[in-house]
Amino acid sequence: MLLHIDVQNAQAVRTDGTVINVDEIDLPILHATMLNMPQSRLAFVLGLSEQALSDRIEVLRERLGSDWGALADGRLTMFPGAPPRSGCAWEDRHCAALLQRALQLRQEDEPFLTVADGATFTLGETIELVAKVRARLRQAMLGPGDRIALDAGPRLETYLLTVAALASGVVVVRLGENLGSDTLRGMVRTTPAPVTFTARRSVLEDLLQGTEIIDLPDERGAVGRRPYAVWLDETLEVAEADRRPLQVSPADPALIGFTSGSTDLPKAVMIPHEAVFRQAEATQSLLRFSRDDVFFSATDVTSNTSTFVVFTLPVLSGGRLILPSAAARRSPLAFAQECDAYGATCIMVVPSCLRTLNEMAALSSAPTLTTVRHAISSTAPLDHGNAERFCATYGTRVSDLLGAREIGTLIHADGEQGEVIGHGGGVPVQTMVRLLDDEGAPVARGEVGQIWVHSDVQMTGYVPAMEGDDIRTPGGNLPVGERPIWSTSGDLCRSNEDGRIEVVGRKRDVIKAPDGSIVFPAQVEAVLLDHDAVVEACVFAAADAQGVENVAAAVILRVADDQDSLIRTLQLAVRTRLGPFMTPRVVTVMPDFPRVGRGKPDRIALRRQLECQGT
Repeated sequence: MLLHIDVQNAQAVRTDGTVINVDEIDLPILHATMLNMPQSRLAFVLGLSEQALSDRIEVLRERLGSDWGALADGRLTMFPGAPPRSGCAWEDRHCAALLQRALQLRQEDEPFLTVADGATFTLGETIELVAKVRARLRQAMLGPGDRIALDAGPRLETYLLTVAALASGVVVVRLGENLGSDTLRGMVRTTPAPVTFTARRSVLEDLLQGTEIIDLPDERGAVGRRPYAVWLDETLEVAEADRRPLQVSPADPALIGFTSGSTDLPKAVMIPHEAVFRQAEATQSLLRFSRDDVFFSATDVTSNTSTFVVFTLPVLSGGRLILPSAAARRSPLAFAQECDAYGATCIMVVPSCLRTLNEMAALSSAPTLTTVRHAISSTAPLDHGNAERFCATYGTRVSDLLGAREIGTLIHADGEQGEVIGHGGGVPVQTMVRLLDDEGAPVARGEVGQIWVHSDVQMTGYVPAMEGDDIRTPGGNLPVGERPIWSTSGDLCRSNEDGRIEVVGRKRDVIKAPDGSIVFPAQVEAVLLDHDAVVEACVFAAADAQGVENVAAAVILRVADDQDSLIRTLQLAVRTRLGPFMTPRVVTVMPDFPRVGRGKPDRIALRRQLECQGT
C-alpha cells in the first residue's frame, strides 16, 4: 500500500488505512516535502518563521509516523492529480542557465534557432548573440532585480532580450504587442522600467519621460529614432562572464506578466524563476518532447504557455525553435504555411486561431500541417467540437491547458478524444487542487465549486499588491506571506470520479436568471458551438428595457442563408439540452467580437453593445 493524499478533503490516508485530517497549511507542507523544497523557501511561501514551520513539520511528521518518508521518495498517490516531482535539485530550478542546459542535449554547431524568412543560428551562435545582449544590459547598468519592458511578440529581438535578462537576473515586463493603446499604457503605468523596448513609441513616449526607449521594428520593418540594432551595436566588450549564467535563486523574480483583462483591466503578476522552469519541466515530463521536435508559436509570449513553448521546452527537450515572420504573427494562413515550410512539430495556438485552421482545411491549396504532432491551446476556452475537428482534419493531438497567470497552475486535457477543460475536464499536473464553496468547505464530486490551487508554479503576487482581490487563503484567516498560499483564478469547476477537473465558467461571468436559476455561460456556449454553422460563441447577461437581466448570446457564423431560422434552431438546442432558464433570450450574429488581451471575447463590451441597441 501507498500513502495517499486526498487534497480535496484535506486528508492523508496512511498505509494502514488510518485517516489523518490536515489543514490548508499542512497540504502545502506535504507538497513541498514531495519536491524537496528547502524549509527557508517554504517558510516564506507560508508566511511563517522558520522555527514555527519546523514545529508544524515535527507535529505532522509524528502524525504520519513511518509513512513520512514516502513523501520525498514518491511512494504515494494523490487525488486529484499526481504527486509533484522534479528532476532537478531546488537550487537548479531556474531559467538563468537556459542555453547551458541546451548544451547538455545539443552540440554547439547544430541548428537551434531559425527566424522565418531569415537566418538560422546554431546553438553556439545563439549563445554568442545572447552574450552580446547581456554585455549591453550590463553596460546600461541593468543587473539583478532591475526591470526592462519589451513588446512580447515572438521575434528575434524579444527572444534574445528575454534569455539575456533571465541569465543576468534582470526582470522582464512583458507588454502585449497587439493590445489597445489604453491597455498598453495601463501596463506601463503599473510596471515602470528604466528601459523599454517597443515598436509603439508614439503611444508611450509621454509616459516614459526620463527613461530610455529603444525602438523595435514594427510589422513593416520600420524603426524609430533609437533603433534596437544601433543600441546593440554600441556594446563595448563581451566579457567571459556574459557567457556564463548568473547564479540566481529560484525564488528571484523572472517575469512580470498581466492578466488577460477579460473581465476587468489587466493586473500585473510577478512570476519567479522556479515557476517558469517548473511549469516547463512538468509539461516536458507529461508530453515527452525530444530533440527531433521543432517548436513554433506566433502568439505574444505574454502567457505562461507561450513562454514555455518559445523559451523553455526547446531547451528541456533538446529541440529546435522557429520564430515567425511578421506575416505569421497576424495571419493564421501565413502561420500555417510557415508550419509546413519549417517542419514545425509542436505549435502553440489560441482557440480562435485553431478554429481558423479548421476553416482553412476546405481551401484547395490549404496548408497540410503534416509535420505537426502536437498543438497546445491555451489563454481562452477551447470547445470540444473544434478540438475534435482539428484532430480529425490534421491527424494531430491537441492539449488544452488551464494555466491562468494568477495561479500559474497546470491542468491538462488531451483533445484527441474530444476532452477539453470545458468538456470532460483535465488532469492536474503536479498541482494541488481544491474545489470549495463560498464558505471555504469542499464540495462533493460533481458539484460546482471555486477552484483553489497550490503549486510551485504560482505567482509571487500582484505588482503592486492589489486590494480587494481574492488571493487570501481559503477557509480562515491563516497567515499569508507575500506569495499566496492558495490562489484562485475565479474559475468555477467540478470534478468527476476520475479526478478530472472541468471548468464550467468564471465566477464573475455567472448569470442569475430571472427565476433565480444559476447559468454558467460556458455550458450554453458549448451547446451553441456544437452546431456546424457556429464558429465562435459568447454568452453573457444583458438587461432588457425593464432592467431585468437575461441570458444573451453573440455568435460568429460560417454560413447562414436564413439567420432567423438558425437562431431559432440554436435557441431550441439550448432549451432541449439545458432547459428554458439557460436559453438565450437574444442571439446576435456578428462578424467578429470586441476582444481583450490574447483574443478573448470582451463580455462587458458585448453586453453594453447589446443594451445600447435596446434588445
